[in-house]
Amino acid sequence: MKPFENFDWTNFWNDSDYAKKAYIGKAPTDEEISEIEKELGYKLPQSYIELIKKHNGGIPVLRVFLTDDYEINITGIFGIDRTKRHSLCGELGSAFMISEWGYPNIGIAVADTISGGHDMIFLDYRECGKDGEPKVVVVDQESDYHIGVLADTFEDFIKGLTIDATEMENEDFALLDENQKCLAIKFLQEMQEEERVIELLNYVGIENLSAELMGMLARSYNNNNQENEAMRIMDMIPEEERKAVWYYRYGYSYASRCFPHNSEADNLKALEMFEKAIEKAEDEKVIEWCMELVEFRLLSGALEKNKSQTPLVYEHYKKYKNEDVAPEAPANDQQHKYNNLFDVNWIFDKHDYSAEEFEAKFNEKMTQRLGENWRETECNAPIEEAEILVTYEAWIESLEQLYDNECLTDDYEELLEEEKEDGMWQVDIRAHLKADNGKSFSVQEIVWKLQKLMANKELGDHVFFEGIDYEGSSSDYTEHEVPMFYVVCGS
Repeated sequence: MKPFENFDWTNFWNDSDYAKKAYIGKAPTDEEISEIEKELGYKLPQSYIELIKKHNGGIPVLRVFLTDDYEINITGIFGIDRTKRHSLCGELGSAFMISEWGYPNIGIAVADTISGGHDMIFLDYRECGKDGEPKVVVVDQESDYHIGVLADTFEDFIKGLTIDATEMENEDFALLDENQKCLAIKFLQEMQEEERVIELLNYVGIENLSAELMGMLARSYNNNNQENEAMRIMDMIPEEERKAVWYYRYGYSYASRCFPHNSEADNLKALEMFEKAIEKAEDEKVIEWCMELVEFRLLSGALEKNKSQTPLVYEHYKKYKNEDVAPEAPANDQQHKYNNLFDVNWIFDKHDYSAEEFEAKFNEKMTQRLGENWRETECNAPIEEAEILVTYEAWIESLEQLYDNECLTDDYEELLEEEKEDGMWQVDIRAHLKADNGKSFSVQEIVWKLQKLMANKELGDHVFFEGIDYEGSSSDYTEHEVPMFYVVCGS
């Protein structure tokens, strides 16, 4: 397939006077492209050649590239007209950045960023060779030229560019075309700027929004704890345009608007919406979202009661739970002995419970998830260990927050003040727990001991207990081998 086939270049470029002066070159000939390749010593990607034949370098309107690890703001994309300062072989091009700025000779500098030269976008030929398809990477000069992968191909990089809408005025947003509005809203939602999304889309006017933008508005209302507003917006979307994600979002509203004190009616409505979402789902993504909400909005009890009405949800949830707790490798065969903890319903908080207070609260939460007879279920099976080691993630201001049975894991030789973020260190803490009866832990006992340890520390959003992962055994902290676990917490 031809590079960028069906890609919409409309409004992609910002042909400002500065862009024309510093970046945009004349249309290249095949001979000029060959000369540049010979000078650089690398075969240019076909997708890059396709781009420069349409527009020989320039400043795009879409200038942000997001990954799980990076938020890159580019300034411009280099063309091959060497008379332009910002081009592959221009005054500030690839050779200059390598020779004068000390960038590693891994390929071709193809774009600059708003850092003013302190990080650059490169075509990285290390794996593919000089004639292969290079990855697109960012090289950070201020982090000892650290190299981070952004995209597998140049085409993927260009298609992944989006709009930085954080400082965009309402009036400018209203002037964007439909695709650009969607990209801008997606960017803001990635940044969790839900209130800004709500402000922008209401400025445009709900009556002027497409079904896709109304769905995005509903999502932001949901994420901003305004579930009834989300429902109001979703009701405006014509029935013929209600895809699987519409039913998922409506189910989210029902499952969340009174959580954790949902009515039976709301729980059933949520499950019915998830049932419809699964019916309409074209891939596994929406189904997985539904299963996560069944889990984290504590709907498993309601699902058990209503499985005949929502058979698809019930079937997929059983599969979800089996996959969630299945051992990943033979070395993890012992994990099944502790899988009952994945069904525990507990949210860690700052309260210092007495034994009686905790028992009452824990019983309330477990009844909410598994019913009044939860003690008779497999979830309440004891952990047949006299002592265990547990590791959990937390943020601390001082080592004085650690209890006598706690220490930092071996990953931390020293905590430096300059490594603090917002006055706290992010650390992994290991604790040595002993069963009260000297033989085994009840489920309630383990969770209570964890609650007491975590109450004086910051957990961020990761407060939902999701179980423990078996990590083998160790004698490093005791005089004999003791099972080790990682406490899994979700948000």
